Amino acid sequence: ETRAVLEKGARRVGLWALELPEAAGGSAMTALARVLIYREFGRTILPFEPACIPALMSESKYANQLGAGKLSVSLAFEQVHKTGSLSGIQTRFRQTADGFRLSNTTISVFDPEADLFLFPAKEDGADRFGLFALDRATVGLSLSDAGDLTTDACVAVLTLHDCEVSSEQLLGYEYEVAALIAAQQVRIAARALGMTARCLADATEYARNRVTFGRPLASRQAIQWMLADLSIALRSCTWLTLEAAGQADRELPYFKAAALAKKRAAKMAF
Repeated sequence: ETRAVLEKGARRVGLWALELPEAAGGSAMTALARVLIYREFGRTILPFEPACIPALMSESKYANQLGAGKLSVSLAFEQVHKTGSLSGIQTRFRQTADGFRLSNTTISVFDPEADLFLFPAKEDGADRFGLFALDRATVGLSLSDAGDLTTDACVAVLTLHDCEVSSEQLLGYEYEVAALIAAQQVRIAARALGMTARCLADATEYARNRVTFGRPLASRQAIQWMLADLSIALRSCTWLTLEAAGQADRELPYFKAAALAKKRAAKMAF
């Protein structure tokens, strides 16, 4: 009930689906704006943040339903997260007469209750990568061993077995996969900044109020050093994250042009 209230409020003030364009029910904010928003959400006491719906979903048939909150999406990127690059992708795909076939694989996924899973795979016998949108009802897709990871996150095991998908479920290629990786790295960093800021504020308040041997902890030099070091590290990480977001915004037009050219060339090859 609390989450439903928060979602309604976030939608009302425009802090929902930050990457989707407004035509699809999102807000279409820059990477820099998203960093500031995710940082503030991370600073709150409740484990809540805007829905993570990649901008490329706006070109899919699911766009309006995702923007309206009727569908949810989860990134099945465990193989990528282990290395931080495309080299970690072990799932393979190949073209068939009716679409594509994904190889047998088993990975862990967050938000197993999601309606859609974005799944990257490498083409058999080639250096090309594909990004697929898999409906949880897709034949050959199964979920098992679901459980709570933290108070606000669940995890489960996703298994693909001779999974057949249609051509329209291929959303992009290596450019889109790399963009998703970069966006998620910045999002996680921004949220971590907010959590760290809250921890620093709580630690400082505790040091001021906690009295030991007749003196507040904040009056002890060793405690002051630790708080100062944490404050400096937080400031440095903040500027690094903001710089990364700003660079992403500057490179976005070039990325879109390159991705479009790559997508057209790949369609011609298929």
